[in-house]
Formats: sequence, structure tokens, C-alpha cells
Amino acid sequence: MTVWADADSLPREARELIGRRTRKPAGESAGIEAVFVSNRKIPLPAGENLRAELVAAGDGMADDRMLAAALPGDILVTRDLPLAARAVEAGLLVINDRGESWDAGTVRERLSLRDRAEELRKAGIAAPMDRGRGYGPREARAFAGALDRALAAASRLALSRRTS
Repeated sequence: MTVWADADSLPREARELIGRRTRKPAGESAGIEAVFVSNRKIPLPAGENLRAELVAAGDGMADDRMLAAALPGDILVTRDLPLAARAVEAGLLVINDRGESWDAGTVRERLSLRDRAEELRKAGIAAPMDRGRGYGPREARAFAGALDRALAAASRLALSRRTS
């Protein structure tokens, strides 16, 4: 199982949490791999199952790389709604760094809301979007819970595939 992280906008606290959750337990030969994909160098936490993949800058380069390499049942961490929709369709478990888990219904709803809000902003009816939300202890706790649930779900999926 692999945790794929859309790392360009991933907060340091989220990267560190992924690093802690994917550490190989003592005495075990394999663990969960985490791959941080970005178009710039991102500092990674310490860990032997962590790696960074740099992709060329450009629209969708990191998205395409993750979706080409990820397998159904892997976990994707992203804030990018169109990427989340594509990943859900490909059979990945998708969460964002604020603790939201996305499935086909929830991601479709969020995309619809986002698109409608953009239409209202373009028409001058809604205020510009505020992207200044901070990332603090509450967001980190929510992400930790979502990541733990996704890891458990991915483990159950992997186990059911092996026993089928």
C-alpha cells in the first residue's frame, strides 16, 4: 500500500504525520510507503519508507504522475478537487489535509459547489475566495483521524483481496 501526497501545498505538519504513520514497525520487513509528489523540492520528515518525486512544473504533471503509478486501494492526500474526482474514479481512497474523506458523491458535490461559487464570483455576486485559512492543531487532529481511517480501510481492502 502507498500513500500518495500531492505535496506542493501540503503543510509541514501533515507531511510529518504521514511520516510517523508510515514508519515500519520494529521487526517487520515491510511497511507502508509514502510518496510525496511535487514540482519543487519539499523537505521530508525522516523515514525509510518515504520518498520524494519531482515532476516538471506544469498543469497536471504531479496529478498525472500519481494517477499513473497509484493502484486501487492506495491513499491519495490532496486538496485538488478535480484530482480527487479522478482518483476516486480510479479506486483510490482520497482525503485532504484537513480531515475530509472524499468518495464519488462527496467529491462531486464539492466540485459542484466550487464551480457554482466561481460562477458567482465571476458575475460579481460573491466576494473573492479567501485562501488564507491557517493550518493549526485542529486541522492536524482532523487529518490524523482521516489518515488513520484511510489506512485502516486500505488495510482491510488489501486483506480482502489477498483472501479472495
